[in-house]
Amino acid sequence: MIADGTVTGKLRRNLPWLLVAATLALFATETLFNIPYWLMAALGLYELCRAPRAVLAQPGTRLAGALFLCLWLPQLAALPDAASPARSIETALAYPHFFLAAVYLLQSVRDPVIVRRLELAVFAIISVWIIDAMIQYTLGKDLLGYPYRRGQLTGMFDPHMRLGHLLAVLLPVYLDITRRLAAARPWPWLLPALLCAVIILSGKRVAWVMAAVAMLGYGGYLLLAGALRARILAFALLFGALAGVGLLGSNEILARRAAAVLDIFSTDMDAVDKATSHRMPLWRTATEVAGEHWINGVGPRGYRFVFRDFADEDNFYLRDGRDGSTHPHLPVLEIAAETGLIGLAGLFAFWWILATRVWRRHGSRPGAMPWLISVFVAWLPINAHLAFYGSYWSSVSWWVLSLLLVQPEAGRNDSQCPGS
Repeated sequence: MIADGTVTGKLRRNLPWLLVAATLALFATETLFNIPYWLMAALGLYELCRAPRAVLAQPGTRLAGALFLCLWLPQLAALPDAASPARSIETALAYPHFFLAAVYLLQSVRDPVIVRRLELAVFAIISVWIIDAMIQYTLGKDLLGYPYRRGQLTGMFDPHMRLGHLLAVLLPVYLDITRRLAAARPWPWLLPALLCAVIILSGKRVAWVMAAVAMLGYGGYLLLAGALRARILAFALLFGALAGVGLLGSNEILARRAAAVLDIFSTDMDAVDKATSHRMPLWRTATEVAGEHWINGVGPRGYRFVFRDFADEDNFYLRDGRDGSTHPHLPVLEIAAETGLIGLAGLFAFWWILATRVWRRHGSRPGAMPWLISVFVAWLPINAHLAFYGSYWSSVSWWVLSLLLVQPEAGRNDSQCPGS
């Protein structure tokens, strides 16, 4: 690679990680993250039009394309029977920009120095979120003046309850960057401890489960890689569990919320419904929709438009003036209802590619494994949080997946610490 010392050359070289970092930082907003994301997509389209054969010949691009088609083609197949054609068409037409952004990153993130700068940016952004959230918890307001509501730690994401989910997804990556930074200085380990505290204090039980999966996955990776002894891992998990219980015990609202989780195993359906934050009426309705439209569903983002037609009269989400829900809060049921059996087949193919081709390509690369674990957490089909076809979680999921796919292209040496 020929170095270009001009201002234009430096900007072109650093633009990829700046756009990726800007997207991550703007996930704290309602929709502003779309600006850098769509800019990456436009640059990806330019690369594809400029040299289509060269771009499509790259293994990473073909892999990204295969994963994308698994999820996009079912959306197109659902359009003829969409409950809201305009909303479904808008969703389906916007979805390719995730693939195009991945194309741009696969073409532009090749220098290990750029990868290290990106890692430092990711570490810095997450650290700011953590510190800001703890300030909100201890002082009652965060750095932007957003107030703390008991049992709902939002930080810069206020009023949306997204902080815990995003931190849970990025936990393996943050832990790995910290591990390499802490090789020379131990103080960075304080931040992951605070990160876990923020996830607990966010009050989102789904985020707790996601974080547990992330921790077990990353701990297992270190164990198999010989970077951590089993007894140290067991001690760390035990200490973390005790600290988590102590933190929950200090907050009455969170303690009740945590205790309610045990009711999931109850035979009392009312108790189970409360334990799942009243998800069961959504799941029953989604099952009815999927049963009626089992081939290609009611179109992406169409669940909200047929909710009243399939919900029971006493449905929790139709009481007291409520007008239903935008999605079932379970990706498997959302896909079954909105893109039908075709969508479920696409999801199965997506996970098959992740478990085979992506694993073969990335599983032996230490630098890629934390990203692979984050992808697994972000794309779990049982995540009962944001909409699978929604703009926000699609952006988060594809952001993580795209950064996983660029790892082999960059050829990073895991022995190099960020910023070295």
